[in-house]
Amino acid sequence: MIHRLFTVIALSLITVFPIKSLANAALTDVPEQIPSQTPTAAPTDLQLEQFLTSLFKIEDLHNHYQQTLAEKPVEEITEQLLAEVHDAFNEEATDIIKAQGLTLPVYSEMLNLMENDPHFLARVQRKADEMH
Repeated sequence: MIHRLFTVIALSLITVFPIKSLANAALTDVPEQIPSQTPTAAPTDLQLEQFLTSLFKIEDLHNHYQQTLAEKPVEEITEQLLAEVHDAFNEEATDIIKAQGLTLPVYSEMLNLMENDPHFLARVQRKADEMH
């Protein structure tokens, strides 16, 4: 479950919000003595669930587009097609986020929190385990 979560997170960071990669994010449990680096109020449980639901739906969307491209003959895959797929993916991913009741700034802030706040990252991992 944690591996899937980080795959989804990295995918979201790269495609919807091009910010720093989570490649350096810790994949281990976070010691309790690490102080929180949360600059604003912590997201609510509802926001966390909306965030994770968005991440998992975006992963499914990414897999759909990836499969669609994989089924095309190589000669049909052009820069224009890739740009169209990228734009469509970003638009649909944005719609997913909004449909879950989040704004793009809140979603982006939660991605940043995951990258910078080990306590929030641990909270996301626990909630993801509960949801699946």
